[in-house]
Amino acid sequence: MVDHDMGEAEKLFKAAFERLKANVPVILSPGTAVSQNNVAKEASRDPSALKKNRYPHLIKEIKAYVAEAGFLKPESAGHRLSVAKRVQKELKERVALLESDRDLAQSLLVQAHETILKLTKENEALKAQLPPSNIAELSRHSRLPRSGEGCQ
Repeated sequence: MVDHDMGEAEKLFKAAFERLKANVPVILSPGTAVSQNNVAKEASRDPSALKKNRYPHLIKEIKAYVAEAGFLKPESAGHRLSVAKRVQKELKERVALLESDRDLAQSLLVQAHETILKLTKENEALKAQLPPSNIAELSRHSRLPRSGEGCQ
């Protein structure tokens, strides 16, 4: 930006603009949005005094700042509250869904345990019905005859 000589009024407007940008206004309350009218009010001047034809460089700077910082506007307390309520509602719904999933999983686990117990008992009952085996158990220390050594 080309430097130019500022008059006293423009210096007042510029100082007010800088205070608003830094969120440390003297006249207006903190958190006041930066705008051409609010710069004039912060400078204790009528908003109609801050005209583009009188202070083109400052007006251009204010507009550029407002356009650039527009997305950084602080949210109102009401908006933050509604967002917080919506997030809380979504979280409660998510918790309810997760609790439902947990309960279903626990139910399936109990059913699986019952099935395992039933099948284990059935297996034991079937084993008990088997005829005795005709295969003799061999001890580890007994030796089997080798080929060529016949049993007589």
